[in-house]
Amino acid sequence: MSDDVTARIERVDTHIATVQAAREREFARWKRHYGGPSGEMTKWVPHLAEIGRAVDAAVPRALAPDVFDDLTSIADAFLAADEPSRDALTERCLASKSLVVGHDAYLAEARGRIEATRDADWLRRALAMSALVCGGNDARDEQLALEDLVRVARAAGVDPAPEFRRVAALASATRSFGGARESVRAFLEMLSRR
Repeated sequence: MSDDVTARIERVDTHIATVQAAREREFARWKRHYGGPSGEMTKWVPHLAEIGRAVDAAVPRALAPDVFDDLTSIADAFLAADEPSRDALTERCLASKSLVVGHDAYLAEARGRIEATRDADWLRRALAMSALVCGGNDARDEQLALEDLVRVARAAGVDPAPEFRRVAALASATRSFGGARESVRAFLEMLSRR
């Protein structure tokens, strides 16, 4: 793994951690607003949707262009690497806890690129990012995001199955996908058949 890719991972992880911390502070502020100083559960929970919208308005999750470019370069490095390099890159990404949690912002941005360009490269990169973080922390959420990418790709005239198979062949056959029973490779192969 090159120093450039390592530096990109560190920048992305720092950026995502900063955004997450700001969102958590904003959430706490609105929780106090609706729940009082003690944040009583019964008071603020009915306002969760409003709180979510307020947090999104104050601290958007959208990636800055340079962060999106860094993530694209990381995904491209994974796609071009040999197996030992892919394994090292996966290890490094998994050690970046904020990246693992916040990588879904890249999937959302890639979704827009697929719609705009009708280019399979964006689906492939999104799948590579998912493989790099082994599906993140929640297989169900990741599956929903990937199924949305499938829907968008098909609507854009991109056949998602070959891209899923291509990335699955590069993904870990031993690591769990988002805590599921299946490996990352098996999970992506299963999604290729949908």
